[in-house]
Amino acid sequence: MMRNVAQAQRRLIVVIACLAIVDVAALAFLLSPAIHSNKRMQAELQVLQAQQAQKRVQAIPALDMDKKLAEAKTQISDFYAHDFATRYSEISEALATAAHESQVQLTNITYAPVRPSAEQAKLLAYRKLTEINLTLDMTGSYDSEIKFINHLERSKLLVVLESVNLAESQGGSIRLSLRMQTYLRATES
Repeated sequence: MMRNVAQAQRRLIVVIACLAIVDVAALAFLLSPAIHSNKRMQAELQVLQAQQAQKRVQAIPALDMDKKLAEAKTQISDFYAHDFATRYSEISEALATAAHESQVQLTNITYAPVRPSAEQAKLLAYRKLTEINLTLDMTGSYDSEIKFINHLERSKLLVVLESVNLAESQGGSIRLSLRMQTYLRATES
């Protein structure tokens, strides 16, 4: 019987040792970086997929960029060809039309070419433009003068309004002095 007990004890020790080895292996597997790296790799994959989707959205405006650039060049050429006067008389005509349609009376118009800085001169020469300061005195009702300014803003002639000064007011008629800039474009010879 002792022999059977000793044999059973040895078998039991072998089984316990085998189970201990299996437990240690299972514990090592659970604590190993292989499990964590798999989860980490899945998290990284999700982050990268989100970044890829974001980059695709950002890249959408760049599609057909060559067509958009060609269209922009055409629009810029049209702007320089049509939105700048080539003669002082065109400026006077635009101002007179705006005055007539808004029912104001122009009392004085002064044109003064601007002497640009060296950097501005290069840009203006490249576009064949001359900057002109305009001083304009007018009389009319408040509403008609607002209409005049709005008409200038909507006209094809590029006019940059610098200042509006109230000169005097008498019996519902207001005298304003406007300072603005425009540009003359040199004609192709």
